[in-house]
Amino acid sequence: MIKMVAFDMDGTLTQETSSWETLFNIFHHDPSPFYRMYSEGRIDQDEWAAANLREILRGRPGLTAREVETALVDNTHLRDGVEECISELEGGCGALAAS
Repeated sequence: MIKMVAFDMDGTLTQETSSWETLFNIFHHDPSPFYRMYSEGRIDQDEWAAANLREILRGRPGLTAREVETALVDNTHLRDGVEECISELEGGCGALAAS
C-alpha cells in the first residue's frame, strides 16, 4: 500500500518551471545582482531569497505576504492531469508537494 507520494512542484505539477521566476515576472523584479552574489559564494540560498523578497517589498509599501501568495497562486498553472492525480491520491495516502 502506498502511504505517501512526494512531488516537485516547479515544472512537474505546474507549467511554470520556477516559482521564483514567476514571482519576479509578476513584480517586475530583476534578481541578477543577487544571483551574481549567490553564484560567487558571497550569499547562501536563504540570503538570496531574503534579499530578493526585500527588494520586491521595498518598492511596494503595504504589500502583504498574503497578496504575494495570491499573486503567485493566480499566476501558476497546473499541468494537465494534476487535479485528477491528486484526487485519486486523496483517499488513500498523503501527498507532499515541494518547490
